[in-house]
Amino acid sequence: MYKADRFFMKQLKDLDPRLGCHYNSDIHRFVIAYERLSTDEPVPIIVVSKDEGFRYPDRREINILHESDQQRVSMKEQLERSAKYMEDYRNRARIASRENLRLMTIDDRRQLRRAVGKLHGPKVDASMFRKIIHKPRGQVF
Repeated sequence: MYKADRFFMKQLKDLDPRLGCHYNSDIHRFVIAYERLSTDEPVPIIVVSKDEGFRYPDRREINILHESDQQRVSMKEQLERSAKYMEDYRNRARIASRENLRLMTIDDRRQLRRAVGKLHGPKVDASMFRKIIHKPRGQVF
């Protein structure tokens, strides 16, 4: 019975601990398989072969697994993505809080002016808007 190289197996386990490689005597080839938790049988992923026939697994299979893994992203890139997301989130939160404070102060200023005007008389109740005083023309009775 054939066995895969120890260095290859180490690289395979570094890629994913549930990956394994065994020799299948029915097809006379090495098979890279993924162990599932639900069943005892591993799921074959890659059959190692070349045009003429048998060969031992090597770096080519590791490269194929790397290329087919869509979730594989370097740690530096993951950290950069999360840092950018958090920075954008903080900027959005800062802008939203500024806008909220601005809107609250606009409403509060008008309400406070009315309340202070009622307490101190009509002179203090200076309106936010210009008051237009009607000037009558001609004779006024």
